[in-house]
Amino acid sequence: MANKESSKLKLLYLYEYFMKEVDPDGPGVVMSDMVSMLEARTGETFDRKSIYADIDRLNEFARLVGSVKNNDEFITHQGKRYFRAGLNGELQLAEATLISDSLRTTEFIPEDIYQRFEDMFPAYFNQKMNNETARLYSRYTAHSDSVVIGINNMLTFFRDCIKDGEPLMFKYGYKISRAVKGVNHVVSPIILDWSNSHYYLIAIDNMALLKASGNTMKYDEDTLSRCLRRFRLDRIDSYRVIVPGSDPVKYIRDNVPSNAAIFDDKTKIAPADRKKIASECLKYHTFANEDKLRKRVRNYIENSFEGYNSQENIKLIPMSIEASDKDSVYAWKNVLQTFSVLKDAFAIKERSISESDKDKKLSFILMAPDVPPLYKYLFSLFTFDYVKISIQNDEIAAKLRDYAERVSKAL
Repeated sequence: MANKESSKLKLLYLYEYFMKEVDPDGPGVVMSDMVSMLEARTGETFDRKSIYADIDRLNEFARLVGSVKNNDEFITHQGKRYFRAGLNGELQLAEATLISDSLRTTEFIPEDIYQRFEDMFPAYFNQKMNNETARLYSRYTAHSDSVVIGINNMLTFFRDCIKDGEPLMFKYGYKISRAVKGVNHVVSPIILDWSNSHYYLIAIDNMALLKASGNTMKYDEDTLSRCLRRFRLDRIDSYRVIVPGSDPVKYIRDNVPSNAAIFDDKTKIAPADRKKIASECLKYHTFANEDKLRKRVRNYIENSFEGYNSQENIKLIPMSIEASDKDSVYAWKNVLQTFSVLKDAFAIKERSISESDKDKKLSFILMAPDVPPLYKYLFSLFTFDYVKISIQNDEIAAKLRDYAERVSKAL
Protein backbone atom coordinates (compact mmCIF):
# COMPACT_ATOMS: atom_id res chain seq x y z
CA MET A 1 0.00 0.00 0.00
CA ALA A 2 1.31 3.46 -0.88
CA ASN A 3 2.50 5.66 1.98
CA LYS A 4 0.86 8.97 2.84
CA GLU A 5 3.60 11.23 1.45
CA SER A 6 3.64 9.42 -1.92
CA SER A 7 -0.15 9.69 -2.10
CA LYS A 8 0.11 13.47 -1.72
CA LEU A 9 2.58 13.72 -4.59
CA LYS A 10 0.61 11.35 -6.82
CA LEU A 11 -1.89 14.01 -7.91
CA LEU A 12 0.91 16.42 -8.92
CA TYR A 13 2.77 13.73 -10.83
CA LEU A 14 -0.38 12.85 -12.75
CA TYR A 15 -0.99 16.49 -13.64
CA GLU A 16 2.59 16.97 -14.85
CA TYR A 17 2.41 13.71 -16.81
CA PHE A 18 -0.71 14.73 -18.75
CA MET A 19 0.53 18.28 -19.26
CA LYS A 20 4.03 17.48 -20.52
CA GLU A 21 4.02 13.99 -21.89
CA VAL A 22 0.55 13.42 -23.34
CA ASP A 23 0.00 15.04 -26.72
CA PRO A 24 -3.51 16.53 -27.11
CA ASP A 25 -5.24 14.64 -29.93
CA GLY A 26 -2.47 12.07 -29.87
CA PRO A 27 -2.95 8.33 -29.27
CA GLY A 28 -3.51 8.77 -25.53
CA VAL A 29 -2.33 6.47 -22.73
CA VAL A 30 -3.70 3.48 -20.86
CA MET A 31 -4.03 2.95 -17.11
CA SER A 32 -0.93 0.74 -16.99
CA ASP A 33 1.09 3.68 -18.39
CA MET A 34 -0.02 5.85 -15.49
CA VAL A 35 0.65 3.10 -12.90
CA SER A 36 4.16 2.57 -14.33
CA MET A 37 4.88 6.30 -14.38
CA LEU A 38 3.83 6.72 -10.75
CA GLU A 39 5.84 3.72 -9.68
CA ALA A 40 8.93 5.11 -11.44
CA ARG A 41 8.47 8.53 -9.79
CA THR A 42 7.54 7.45 -6.26
CA GLY A 43 8.69 3.85 -5.93
CA GLU A 44 5.15 2.94 -4.89
CA THR A 45 2.39 0.97 -6.62
CA PHE A 46 -1.02 2.64 -6.58
CA ASP A 47 -4.38 0.96 -7.09
CA ARG A 48 -6.45 2.02 -10.05
CA LYS A 49 -9.38 3.31 -8.02
CA SER A 50 -7.19 5.97 -6.41
CA ILE A 51 -6.00 7.08 -9.89
CA TYR A 52 -9.63 7.31 -11.09
CA ALA A 53 -10.35 9.58 -8.11
CA ASP A 54 -7.32 11.76 -8.91
CA ILE A 55 -8.45 12.16 -12.51
CA ASP A 56 -11.82 13.41 -11.22
CA ARG A 57 -10.00 15.92 -8.99
CA LEU A 58 -7.87 17.16 -11.90
CA ASN A 59 -10.96 17.64 -14.05
CA GLU A 60 -12.66 19.57 -11.27
CA PHE A 61 -9.57 21.74 -10.80
CA ALA A 62 -9.38 22.50 -14.57
CA ARG A 63 -13.03 23.63 -14.53
CA LEU A 64 -12.60 25.77 -11.41
CA VAL A 65 -9.58 27.70 -12.75
CA GLY A 66 -11.09 28.08 -16.22
CA SER A 67 -8.57 25.92 -18.07
CA VAL A 68 -11.42 24.22 -19.93
CA LYS A 69 -14.68 25.64 -21.21
CA ASN A 70 -18.00 25.12 -19.44
CA ASN A 71 -18.29 21.56 -18.22
CA ASP A 72 -15.61 20.10 -20.50
CA GLU A 73 -13.08 17.73 -19.02
CA PHE A 74 -9.30 18.01 -18.94
CA ILE A 75 -8.84 14.23 -19.02
CA THR A 76 -11.27 12.00 -20.91
CA HIS A 77 -11.30 8.33 -21.80
CA GLN A 78 -12.59 6.18 -24.63
CA GLY A 79 -12.60 2.52 -23.76
CA LYS A 80 -9.29 1.81 -22.07
CA ARG A 81 -7.42 4.85 -23.44
CA TYR A 82 -7.12 8.21 -21.70
CA PHE A 83 -6.69 11.52 -23.52
CA ARG A 84 -6.24 15.12 -22.48
CA ALA A 85 -7.81 18.22 -24.00
CA GLY A 86 -5.90 21.28 -25.14
CA LEU A 87 -6.24 23.93 -22.43
CA ASN A 88 -7.33 27.54 -22.89
CA GLY A 89 -4.32 29.67 -23.89
CA GLU A 90 -2.06 26.65 -24.29
CA LEU A 91 0.65 26.82 -26.95
CA GLN A 92 -0.36 24.67 -29.91
CA LEU A 93 1.95 22.36 -31.84
CA ALA A 94 2.05 24.51 -34.99
CA GLU A 95 2.95 27.55 -32.86
CA ALA A 96 5.59 25.66 -30.90
CA THR A 97 7.33 24.31 -34.02
CA LEU A 98 7.22 27.75 -35.64
CA ILE A 99 8.91 29.29 -32.57
CA SER A 100 11.53 26.53 -32.50
CA ASP A 101 12.37 27.02 -36.18
CA SER A 102 12.61 30.79 -35.67
CA LEU A 103 14.95 30.40 -32.68
CA ARG A 104 17.32 28.26 -34.74
CA THR A 105 17.96 31.02 -37.27
CA THR A 106 17.50 34.24 -35.24
CA GLU A 107 20.53 36.44 -34.70
CA PHE A 108 21.88 36.91 -31.14
CA ILE A 109 19.91 33.95 -29.75
CA PRO A 110 22.20 31.56 -27.79
CA GLU A 111 22.55 28.28 -29.60
CA ASP A 112 21.02 26.14 -26.84
CA ILE A 113 17.85 28.22 -26.46
CA TYR A 114 15.82 26.32 -29.07
CA GLN A 115 16.80 23.00 -27.47
CA ARG A 116 15.73 24.24 -24.03
CA PHE A 117 12.48 25.50 -25.55
CA GLU A 118 11.79 22.09 -27.11
CA ASP A 119 12.55 20.41 -23.77
CA MET A 120 9.62 22.37 -22.30
CA PHE A 121 7.26 20.50 -24.64
CA PRO A 122 8.33 16.84 -24.68
CA ALA A 123 4.94 15.74 -26.02
CA TYR A 124 5.68 17.77 -29.16
CA PHE A 125 9.44 17.38 -29.61
CA ASN A 126 10.63 14.27 -27.75
CA GLN A 127 11.58 11.89 -30.55
CA LYS A 128 11.80 8.93 -28.17
CA MET A 129 8.11 9.35 -27.41
CA ASN A 130 7.08 10.33 -30.93
CA ASN A 131 8.74 8.04 -33.41
CA GLU A 132 6.22 8.92 -36.11
CA THR A 133 6.62 12.66 -36.55
CA ALA A 134 3.70 12.87 -38.97
CA ARG A 135 1.29 11.88 -36.20
CA LEU A 136 2.00 15.15 -34.41
CA TYR A 137 0.58 17.09 -37.34
CA SER A 138 -2.57 15.01 -37.83
CA ARG A 139 -4.93 17.28 -35.93
CA TYR A 140 -3.96 20.29 -38.06
CA THR A 141 -4.32 18.53 -41.39
CA ALA A 142 -7.74 17.21 -40.39
CA HIS A 143 -9.26 20.67 -39.94
CA SER A 144 -7.34 22.84 -42.41
CA ASP A 145 -7.74 23.69 -46.07
CA SER A 146 -5.68 21.97 -48.75
CA VAL A 147 -2.94 24.61 -48.81
CA VAL A 148 -2.24 24.32 -45.08
CA ILE A 149 -2.43 20.53 -45.30
CA GLY A 150 0.22 20.59 -48.02
CA ILE A 151 2.53 22.87 -46.05
CA ASN A 152 2.19 20.82 -42.85
CA ASN A 153 2.85 17.56 -44.67
CA MET A 154 5.89 19.19 -46.29
CA LEU A 155 7.15 20.45 -42.93
CA THR A 156 6.87 16.97 -41.46
CA PHE A 157 8.63 15.42 -44.44
CA PHE A 158 11.47 17.99 -44.49
CA ARG A 159 12.01 17.76 -40.72
CA ASP A 160 12.47 14.00 -41.04
CA CYS A 161 14.89 14.41 -43.97
CA ILE A 162 16.95 16.99 -42.03
CA LYS A 163 17.04 14.68 -38.99
CA ASP A 164 17.95 11.61 -41.07
CA GLY A 165 20.34 13.40 -43.47
CA GLU A 166 18.51 12.45 -46.66
CA PRO A 167 18.96 14.31 -49.98
CA LEU A 168 15.85 15.57 -51.78
CA MET A 169 14.59 16.38 -55.22
CA PHE A 170 11.72 18.80 -55.82
CA LYS A 171 10.30 21.13 -58.42
CA TYR A 172 10.67 24.81 -57.57
CA GLY A 173 9.16 27.79 -59.33
CA TYR A 174 5.87 29.70 -59.44
CA LYS A 175 2.35 28.41 -58.96
CA ILE A 176 0.16 28.76 -62.02
CA SER A 177 -3.31 27.19 -61.96
CA ARG A 178 -2.45 25.41 -58.67
CA ALA A 179 0.58 23.68 -60.21
CA VAL A 180 4.20 24.72 -59.80
CA LYS A 181 5.93 25.58 -63.05
CA GLY A 182 9.68 25.35 -62.58
CA VAL A 183 12.72 23.11 -62.66
CA ASN A 184 13.92 20.24 -60.51
CA HIS A 185 16.48 20.83 -57.77
CA VAL A 186 18.71 18.32 -55.98
CA VAL A 187 19.40 19.53 -52.43
CA SER A 188 20.68 18.54 -49.02
CA PRO A 189 18.14 20.02 -46.55
CA ILE A 190 19.79 21.89 -43.67
CA ILE A 191 17.25 23.86 -41.65
CA LEU A 192 13.74 25.36 -41.77
CA ASP A 193 13.42 29.12 -41.44
CA TRP A 194 10.37 31.29 -40.71
CA SER A 195 10.45 34.86 -42.03
CA ASN A 196 8.20 37.34 -43.86
CA SER A 197 5.18 35.20 -42.87
CA HIS A 198 6.46 32.20 -44.82
CA TYR A 199 8.35 28.99 -44.16
CA TYR A 200 11.58 28.49 -46.10
CA LEU A 201 13.82 25.47 -46.51
CA ILE A 202 17.50 26.36 -46.37
CA ALA A 203 19.50 23.71 -48.16
CA ILE A 204 22.75 23.03 -49.97
CA ASP A 205 22.14 22.97 -53.73
CA ASN A 206 23.94 19.80 -54.79
CA MET A 207 24.09 20.78 -58.47
CA ALA A 208 25.59 24.17 -57.55
CA LEU A 209 28.10 22.28 -55.40
CA LEU A 210 28.99 20.18 -58.43
CA LYS A 211 29.84 23.32 -60.43
CA ALA A 212 31.54 25.12 -57.54
CA SER A 213 33.84 22.15 -56.93
CA GLY A 214 34.92 22.07 -60.57
CA ASN A 215 32.92 18.92 -61.29
CA THR A 216 34.96 16.94 -58.75
CA MET A 217 32.70 17.07 -55.66
CA LYS A 218 35.79 17.93 -53.60
CA TYR A 219 34.97 20.93 -51.45
CA ASP A 220 35.55 22.76 -48.19
CA GLU A 221 33.13 24.59 -45.88
CA ASP A 222 33.46 27.87 -47.80
CA THR A 223 32.32 26.07 -50.94
CA LEU A 224 29.39 24.55 -49.06
CA SER A 225 28.43 28.01 -47.81
CA ARG A 226 28.43 29.43 -51.34
CA CYS A 227 25.98 26.72 -52.35
CA LEU A 228 23.37 27.45 -49.66
CA ARG A 229 19.97 28.32 -51.12
CA ARG A 230 16.59 29.30 -49.64
CA PHE A 231 13.35 27.81 -51.03
CA ARG A 232 9.88 29.04 -50.09
CA LEU A 233 7.71 26.05 -49.20
CA ASP A 234 4.56 27.11 -51.03
CA ARG A 235 6.58 27.24 -54.27
CA ILE A 236 7.80 23.64 -53.91
CA ASP A 237 6.08 20.69 -55.57
CA SER A 238 6.75 17.01 -56.34
CA TYR A 239 9.20 16.59 -53.46
CA ARG A 240 10.72 13.19 -52.79
CA VAL A 241 13.78 11.46 -51.36
CA ILE A 242 16.42 10.67 -53.99
CA VAL A 243 16.73 7.00 -54.92
CA PRO A 244 19.31 6.91 -57.77
CA GLY A 245 19.43 3.15 -58.20
CA SER A 246 22.40 1.56 -59.96
CA ASP A 247 22.83 4.30 -62.59
CA PRO A 248 23.16 7.77 -60.99
CA VAL A 249 24.22 9.34 -64.31
CA LYS A 250 20.96 8.28 -65.96
CA TYR A 251 19.02 9.48 -62.90
CA ILE A 252 20.44 12.99 -63.30
CA ARG A 253 19.90 12.99 -67.08
CA ASP A 254 16.27 11.95 -66.64
CA ASN A 255 15.40 14.19 -63.69
CA VAL A 256 17.69 17.22 -63.88
CA PRO A 257 18.27 17.77 -67.61
CA SER A 258 19.25 21.44 -67.12
CA ASN A 259 22.33 20.31 -65.19
CA ALA A 260 23.18 17.12 -67.04
CA ALA A 261 25.77 18.51 -69.51
CA ILE A 262 28.70 17.36 -67.38
CA PHE A 263 27.45 13.80 -67.69
CA ASP A 264 27.12 13.88 -71.47
CA ASP A 265 28.99 11.21 -73.38
CA LYS A 266 30.83 13.95 -75.29
CA THR A 267 32.72 15.11 -72.20
CA LYS A 268 36.30 14.02 -71.58
CA ILE A 269 35.40 12.52 -68.22
CA ALA A 270 35.69 8.75 -68.22
CA PRO A 271 32.38 6.85 -67.75
CA ALA A 272 33.55 5.37 -64.43
CA ASP A 273 34.45 8.84 -63.11
CA ARG A 274 31.14 10.26 -64.36
CA LYS A 275 29.28 7.63 -62.39
CA LYS A 276 31.33 8.36 -59.26
CA ILE A 277 30.76 12.12 -59.54
CA ALA A 278 27.03 11.65 -60.19
CA SER A 279 26.76 9.36 -57.19
CA GLU A 280 28.41 11.98 -54.96
CA CYS A 281 26.12 14.65 -56.38
CA LEU A 282 23.06 12.67 -55.26
CA LYS A 283 24.31 12.18 -51.70
CA TYR A 284 23.61 14.30 -48.62
CA HIS A 285 26.15 17.05 -47.91
CA THR A 286 26.41 19.21 -44.81
CA PHE A 287 28.81 20.95 -42.46
CA ALA A 288 31.09 19.15 -40.02
CA ASN A 289 28.96 19.81 -36.93
CA GLU A 290 25.90 21.68 -35.64
CA ASP A 291 27.93 24.67 -34.45
CA LYS A 292 29.49 25.29 -37.86
CA LEU A 293 26.16 24.70 -39.59
CA ARG A 294 24.38 27.34 -37.48
CA LYS A 295 27.16 29.91 -37.96
CA ARG A 296 27.22 29.42 -41.73
CA VAL A 297 23.44 29.56 -42.02
CA ARG A 298 23.25 32.72 -39.91
CA ASN A 299 25.88 34.36 -42.06
CA TYR A 300 23.95 33.32 -45.17
CA ILE A 301 20.67 34.77 -43.87
CA GLU A 302 22.30 38.01 -42.74
CA ASN A 303 24.52 38.72 -45.73
CA SER A 304 23.56 36.83 -48.87
CA PHE A 305 21.26 38.09 -51.61
CA GLU A 306 19.09 34.98 -51.55
CA GLY A 307 18.91 34.51 -47.79
CA TYR A 308 18.82 38.10 -46.55
CA ASN A 309 16.37 38.50 -43.70
CA SER A 310 17.32 41.72 -41.86
CA GLN A 311 14.60 43.85 -40.29
CA GLU A 312 16.93 46.75 -39.53
CA ASN A 313 16.70 50.08 -41.36
CA ILE A 314 13.27 49.31 -42.82
CA LYS A 315 12.12 51.73 -45.50
CA LEU A 316 8.57 52.31 -46.74
CA ILE A 317 8.77 52.39 -50.53
CA PRO A 318 5.55 53.27 -52.42
CA MET A 319 5.67 51.60 -55.83
CA SER A 320 3.52 50.71 -58.79
CA ILE A 321 3.72 48.14 -61.57
CA GLU A 322 1.74 48.84 -64.73
CA ALA A 323 1.25 46.76 -67.88
CA SER A 324 2.81 48.33 -70.98
CA ASP A 325 0.25 46.74 -73.29
CA LYS A 326 -3.06 47.10 -71.48
CA ASP A 327 -4.97 45.27 -74.21
CA SER A 328 -2.88 42.14 -73.99
CA VAL A 329 -4.57 39.04 -72.54
CA TYR A 330 -1.39 38.61 -70.49
CA ALA A 331 -1.44 42.15 -69.05
CA TRP A 332 -2.36 41.20 -65.49
CA LYS A 333 -0.22 38.07 -65.58
CA ASN A 334 2.83 40.17 -66.49
CA VAL A 335 2.10 42.61 -63.65
CA LEU A 336 1.61 39.85 -61.07
CA GLN A 337 4.72 37.93 -62.12
CA THR A 338 6.79 41.09 -61.71
CA PHE A 339 5.18 41.80 -58.34
CA SER A 340 6.01 38.29 -57.13
CA VAL A 341 9.75 39.07 -57.38
CA LEU A 342 9.34 41.56 -54.53
CA LYS A 343 6.70 39.89 -52.40
CA ASP A 344 8.71 36.67 -52.22
CA ALA A 345 11.70 38.52 -50.78
CA PHE A 346 10.25 41.41 -48.76
CA ALA A 347 7.14 42.34 -46.84
CA ILE A 348 4.29 44.35 -48.33
CA LYS A 349 2.62 46.80 -45.96
CA GLU A 350 -0.75 45.50 -44.81
CA ARG A 351 -3.74 46.92 -46.70
CA SER A 352 -1.47 48.96 -48.99
CA ILE A 353 -2.22 47.04 -52.19
CA SER A 354 -4.61 48.64 -54.65
CA GLU A 355 -5.32 47.86 -58.27
CA SER A 356 -6.70 49.63 -61.28
CA ASP A 357 -8.28 47.28 -63.78
CA LYS A 358 -8.57 50.07 -66.33
CA ASP A 359 -4.85 50.88 -66.20
CA LYS A 360 -3.78 47.29 -65.47
CA LYS A 361 -1.81 48.78 -62.60
CA LEU A 362 -0.89 47.47 -59.15
CA SER A 363 0.13 49.94 -56.44
CA PHE A 364 1.58 48.97 -53.05
CA ILE A 365 4.05 49.92 -50.31
CA LEU A 366 7.16 47.77 -50.07
CA MET A 367 8.71 47.35 -46.59
CA ALA A 368 12.39 46.55 -47.07
CA PRO A 369 15.75 47.27 -45.42
CA ASP A 370 17.99 49.70 -47.30
CA VAL A 371 20.69 47.15 -48.07
CA PRO A 372 22.40 45.95 -51.27
CA PRO A 373 20.05 42.97 -51.79
CA LEU A 374 17.13 45.40 -52.13
CA TYR A 375 18.67 46.96 -55.21
CA LYS A 376 19.31 43.58 -56.75
CA TYR A 377 15.59 42.90 -56.67
CA LEU A 378 14.68 46.40 -57.85
CA PHE A 379 17.10 46.03 -60.77
CA SER A 380 15.50 42.72 -61.68
CA LEU A 381 12.11 44.38 -62.14
CA PHE A 382 13.41 46.28 -65.14
CA THR A 383 14.20 43.03 -66.94
CA PHE A 384 10.46 42.51 -67.42
CA ASP A 385 9.78 43.98 -70.86
CA TYR A 386 6.01 44.24 -70.61
CA VAL A 387 5.61 46.43 -67.52
CA LYS A 388 6.37 49.96 -66.35
CA ILE A 389 7.88 50.41 -62.89
CA SER A 390 7.47 53.49 -60.70
CA ILE A 391 9.29 54.05 -57.37
CA GLN A 392 7.87 56.88 -55.25
CA ASN A 393 10.63 57.03 -52.65
CA ASP A 394 13.14 59.72 -53.68
CA GLU A 395 16.00 58.33 -51.56
CA ILE A 396 15.69 54.77 -52.89
CA ALA A 397 15.09 55.96 -56.46
CA ALA A 398 18.21 58.17 -56.35
CA LYS A 399 20.37 55.30 -55.10
CA LEU A 400 19.00 53.00 -57.78
CA ARG A 401 19.81 55.59 -60.49
CA ASP A 402 23.31 55.98 -59.07
CA TYR A 403 23.91 52.24 -59.13
CA ALA A 404 22.49 51.98 -62.66
CA GLU A 405 24.84 54.75 -63.88
CA ARG A 406 27.82 52.98 -62.38
CA VAL A 407 26.79 49.75 -64.09
CA SER A 408 26.33 51.47 -67.47
CA LYS A 409 29.78 53.08 -67.23
CA ALA A 410 31.33 49.71 -66.51
CA LEU A 411 29.81 48.14 -69.64
